[in-house]
Amino acid sequence: QQTVTKGNFPIGVFITHTQSGDSSGDASTRASQFSQLSVSINLYRALNPTHPIIVMGDFNASDSSAEYTSNMLSSLGNIAHTGDVAVNRTVNSDGTQCTTCANNVIRQAFGGSGNSRIDYILYGYSADGHVRLIPKRYDVRTPRAANAISGAGWDPESFSDFTLTTTLLSDHEAIYAEFDLVRE
Repeated sequence: QQTVTKGNFPIGVFITHTQSGDSSGDASTRASQFSQLSVSINLYRALNPTHPIIVMGDFNASDSSAEYTSNMLSSLGNIAHTGDVAVNRTVNSDGTQCTTCANNVIRQAFGGSGNSRIDYILYGYSADGHVRLIPKRYDVRTPRAANAISGAGWDPESFSDFTLTTTLLSDHEAIYAEFDLVRE
């Protein structure tokens, strides 16, 4: 967590990466991490009631799962009072929601398959209600190198080596959001 200032607006920024994996133990760990993050957000808001907040990262909870609605949004939406930028994206935004896409060769090298959205940007108004973040733009972007990069890696999930050449810089698509800040 860090406080950044844009103009005269201090903003609480939280960045996270929760437990990966598909087992029930992984989901249970993530539920605990969502709860812990919610407590941290609420503590920050209590100490800084004039600051809006942004929460972002790799949450490892697919937006098409019960885990997203029951655990993640319950903790971070209902309790910490944040909203998902992708759900509230503006009309001019790209409708693409996949952040771990099956056609990503780095993801394939690590044994990934299927398309899902597990990376999020959440936002919340100031606790005193006087400063609002208004989503202005939301995009899912593919970070690329200027030239192809070749390399070898180790996939800990399949216990195998892999080699690849790609311009991709990540096994995840990058999320980009812009907000307007409004003081009432």
